[in-house]
Amino acid sequence: MEEEEEESEILWPVSELVELEPKPIYARTLAREMLIFIAFFAFVTAVAVTSIDPITYYQYRLFEQLFVESKIPPLDKYPRIGLRDVYSMSDIWRYLEYVFYDGFHWKFYYDERYNTKEIPEDSPDRNVAFDNKLLGVPRLRQLKVRKDSCLINSAFAMGIKQCFGYYSHVTEERNKFGDQSQFVFVETLKSNSYVGKLYTYPGSRGYIVKLAIRDISDDTPNSIPVLKKSLWIGRGTRVVFVEFPTYNSNTNLFCVVKLVFEIPPTGGVVTSHSFRVVRLLRYVTISDYALLACEVIVFLFILAYTVFLGIELNHLGALALTRFWSYMNILIVVMGYVIFGLKIATYMQFNTVKPSLLSTENYVNLEGPAAMQLYQDNAVAFFAFLVYIKVFKFMVISKTLGQLNTTVRKCIWDVITFVILLLIVFIIFALFGYMIFNSEVAEFSSYGVAMFTLFRAILGDFDYSVIEAANAYVAPIYFVLFMLVVFFLALNMFLAIINEAYYHVKLDIAACPKHKRMPWYLKEAFRELFSMAPSEEDDGESPYQAAISEIRDTLNRLGFDDVETELFFSRYNIDPAAQLPSYDPYKLLKEFEAKLRDGKADTRAVESITLEDVIAQQEKMFDLEKVIGLLTTKVDFLLKKLDTLENVRKK
Repeated sequence: MEEEEEESEILWPVSELVELEPKPIYARTLAREMLIFIAFFAFVTAVAVTSIDPITYYQYRLFEQLFVESKIPPLDKYPRIGLRDVYSMSDIWRYLEYVFYDGFHWKFYYDERYNTKEIPEDSPDRNVAFDNKLLGVPRLRQLKVRKDSCLINSAFAMGIKQCFGYYSHVTEERNKFGDQSQFVFVETLKSNSYVGKLYTYPGSRGYIVKLAIRDISDDTPNSIPVLKKSLWIGRGTRVVFVEFPTYNSNTNLFCVVKLVFEIPPTGGVVTSHSFRVVRLLRYVTISDYALLACEVIVFLFILAYTVFLGIELNHLGALALTRFWSYMNILIVVMGYVIFGLKIATYMQFNTVKPSLLSTENYVNLEGPAAMQLYQDNAVAFFAFLVYIKVFKFMVISKTLGQLNTTVRKCIWDVITFVILLLIVFIIFALFGYMIFNSEVAEFSSYGVAMFTLFRAILGDFDYSVIEAANAYVAPIYFVLFMLVVFFLALNMFLAIINEAYYHVKLDIAACPKHKRMPWYLKEAFRELFSMAPSEEDDGESPYQAAISEIRDTLNRLGFDDVETELFFSRYNIDPAAQLPSYDPYKLLKEFEAKLRDGKADTRAVESITLEDVIAQQEKMFDLEKVIGLLTTKVDFLLKKLDTLENVRKK
C-alpha cells in the first residue's frame, strides 16, 4: 500500500506541473518529457529538411536570368536594356517587345552540326527554356487613376488642365478607354494583392488583356504592337503587371511569374518582380509519401501535446501565463494546427484550378494556391524554429549548457529595459536622418528604411560617403554622435548586463554541491528510467558526509589547515566520522498520514501540517544552503584580493 502511494507523483510528461516539487520528482518528469521531445524533434527535422527542394533556387535563378538580367542589344540610338534599366513608358514597350517576348518561346536549338534550326510551332520543346511549359496565356493588367485625381493650384489653373495623382481606391479610374472603348475595367479577378515599392495594389480588379504571343503581326489583336499603338499605357497608369505561370515536369515545380512596372506621379518607372517557385503536386514519388508519413506522425505529436497543454493549463491556471515555456508550448501547438489548416486550404484551391491548367485561351490563375503554399512553407519554418528553441529547455542536463538558460533568466528584465532604451535612441536618430537625408539617400528614403539602415550600421554595414555627399555639414556630426551613443555606450552597457548575470550564475554553480545540481538528478532519473544501477560515485557518501566534505573544502579554500579544520569541528560539536541514518521526509510523512487514517497518532500536534508545508520548508533550507555557499565563495574571493594587495604592499 505504501509503495503505491509513494509512486503517486504525476506521470504526465509535463515538467511545468512539478516545477515547484522537489528536484528528484522534477528530474524524473523532465526526463520523460525529454525522451518524447527527442522523437518529436527528429520527425520535425525530417519534415522541415525534406519539404523544401534545393532545386527551387536554380528554378528561380533561371527566370531571373531570363526576364530580369537579360538585356537586348543596342538598337539604333537606344542603349541595352533589361528590367532594371526601364525608366520610361517607351522602355516598358521595348522591354516587352524584345526581352519579355524573346524569353517566352525558344524558337531555335543547335543540331548535331552546330547549326541552328527552328523548332516546329507545335513541338513540345517550344517552351520557356525548353523545359518550362507555359500554362494558359500571359496576362497584362494595369491600374489607373482619374485625370482629376488631384487638385491643381490656382496659379497654374489656366495652363494645366489635367492632374494625375497618387494611386488609391478613391482616385482609381474605372471607365472604358481605347479607340473603340475596348479596354474594360474588371472587378471579379481573384489575384492576390501585391506590395510594391510605392503602394500596395489590389489583385481583385484592373484593366486586363490576354496577351497574344504566337504568330503575331503588327495587326494581331492583343499583341504588343497593337497595344502600343492603342496607347494602352498612358499618363493615368500607375502600375502594369505582366503575369503568367509555368510548370516544369522534370522537377515537378510550378513558377508563378509577376513582372511589375510602377509609374509614380513624379514620372519615370520603378520596376520589381516576383517569381514564386512552389510544389503544388506534393505527393508523387516514394520519397514524397515518406514525407507524408512523417507529417502524419508530427500531427499525432501535436495532438498529444494538445492534451499535455490542456492538463498544464488546467493544473496551473493563470500561473501558466507567467512561464516562458508555457508560451512556447502554446505557440508550437497553435502553429501545428495552422500548418494543417494551410495544407487543406492549398489542396482545395489547387483542385479548383487544376481542370484549367492546360487551357490555351485563358489565363491560369495559380496565385492563390502558390501564395498558400508559400505561407505553409513559412509556417513550417517558424514551427521548426520554435521546436529548436525548445531544445534550450533541456540544456539543464549539462552544467555548462544550462548556464545559458540561467543567465538569460537572470538578466531578462535588464535586457528588456535596455532594449526599450535602445529603441528610443534608434527612433531619435532614424527620425533625424530621415528628415535630413531622405530626398537624396535611398537608405533614408522612408522612416522604416532608416531604422534598418541604423541597425545595419551597428554591424558595420554603413556607407558614410553617401550621406556626406547629401549633406557635408550634418553628416559628420550625425555619424559621430550615433557611433558614440549606440556603438560605444549602449552596446557596452548590453555586454555589462550579460557579464554581470553570467558572473552570478558561475558563483551559484560553484556554491551548489554536486549532488544538489539538476544534471545529477537528471542522470539518476535516466538511470531509473532505463533500469540501470545508481551512480557508483555517489553510493558511498551520505548527505551528512557530503556536507562534511563541503565544509572541509570551503575551509581549505579559505586557508585553514587540517588541524584548524578539526578545531572548527570541535568548536561546534560536529563529529565528522558520525554515521547518521538517512530519512526520506516524504516517506515519513506518508507513514504518518497512514497512522492518522488508522487513528494511531495524536492529531493535535500535526493537524495543521501538510505536505506543502514540508516541501516549502525544505525549499527554504535549500535556498539557505545556496546563500551560505554564495557567501562563502564571496569571502574566498575577498581573501584572495586581500592576499594580492598584501603581496603588492610587500613588494
